[in-house]
Amino acid sequence: SSGINAEYGREQLDEEQDLNEQTAQKLTDTYKQIDSLNADNDALKVRLKDSEDARDVLKGQITQLEAQIAQLQQQIKDEKVQTAELLVKAKSADTVADISSELSELKKLTGELQCTIE
Repeated sequence: SSGINAEYGREQLDEEQDLNEQTAQKLTDTYKQIDSLNADNDALKVRLKDSEDARDVLKGQITQLEAQIAQLQQQIKDEKVQTAELLVKAKSADTVADISSELSELKKLTGELQCTIE
């Protein structure tokens, strides 16, 4: 009877040993998965940081472009004002030329009248 108990006890120990080894293997596999997931997570954090840095660079470039656009818009306004002023001056010059021409014509007529009167 004690031989049967000893045999049974050994079988139980063997089963427990197998179970322990299986559990240990599962734990090892789980830790490997955790390590792999941590590595993936770290890589994603790096990619996220790179993306955020790239986004910040693009935001800076957009800000610069917006400032350049504002400058160009102001230049266009200034040039429109200058163009309007030049048009006014050109019209004034035309008017002065017209008046000068009419004065010359009047002087000529006055001279002819003078001659006729004499």
